[in-house]
Amino acid sequence: MTLSPRSVGIVILTALYCGLCGCNPEHGIRVISSVANPQDGGNDLQRITAQVIEEDYGATVANITTVRLLTSDGKPFGQGDGGVFSYYRGQPKITVSWKDSEHLLIACPDCVDERNVTLKEVKHNRIYILYNNEARQS
Repeated sequence: MTLSPRSVGIVILTALYCGLCGCNPEHGIRVISSVANPQDGGNDLQRITAQVIEEDYGATVANITTVRLLTSDGKPFGQGDGGVFSYYRGQPKITVSWKDSEHLLIACPDCVDERNVTLKEVKHNRIYILYNNEARQS
């Protein structure tokens, strides 16, 4: 099978577009903040870190901001990828803080549109997750 000159041009333009605009299956992850659990996990438990990341999927998909829990060796805590909260679209200001070794507070005053919340856990293994999404005062 031979390709027409037009088909070859489309293939080349598509390859250039994907190369320049990030149509790469390996999306980019940018760590915004990391906050370690204040108590080294206690007893036989590993230290847990709450991490806020921004996932960039390229030009065709909106960014996703995620809070995930990682063990001291950088692996996801619990099942899956350790994700406990995700917000689709925009770049919301999300902060995390530990109230104690088992309670994580996630604050996101920019996360007012619940339709863009794609993940919102209230417990992840032994960690309870609390939310404070009060809108910013202007």
